[in-house]
Amino acid sequence: MIDQLDRFVGRISTSLAFLGAGLLGLLAVLIIVDIVGRQIGTPIRGTVELAAMTVASATFLTIPYAMRQRGHIRSTIVVARLPDGPRRTLEAFTYAIGAVTFAVLAVSSFDAMMTAFVAGSYEGEGALRVPTFPTRTIIFVSSIVMAVECTLASLAVARRNNDE
Repeated sequence: MIDQLDRFVGRISTSLAFLGAGLLGLLAVLIIVDIVGRQIGTPIRGTVELAAMTVASATFLTIPYAMRQRGHIRSTIVVARLPDGPRRTLEAFTYAIGAVTFAVLAVSSFDAMMTAFVAGSYEGEGALRVPTFPTRTIIFVSSIVMAVECTLASLAVARRNNDE
């Protein structure tokens, strides 16, 4: 059961990461076109607003995949010196803290997401008003996926502790 959930969440994390990378690619193209446009006197309006929302979205879209790949930043100065048992226990505990943190973030971002959808919230003034609902939805969904990734990582470490 856990292995099936792990594979399913892995596909979701990978898909979200591809989406995040795609957004960054589109952002790069937008910025290049805006720079060229500025040189010829026709910049693209709203580039700053789109860039801010895209960077936030891409960050949240890619963090579950980084967690799955164990590509997050780690401080090994203390952990590397611990014996295997305490090291794994500490690792399982920190993954559990991550799961709780992202679960709290998901719960707390739900109201903001719904408010942005119902009220039609926007960022930016004048040239381009960017709706906040997509970014807030990405934060909510990615936080849930990240909480599950952290939970699965904690369970995997705990399972290794029990197997030995």
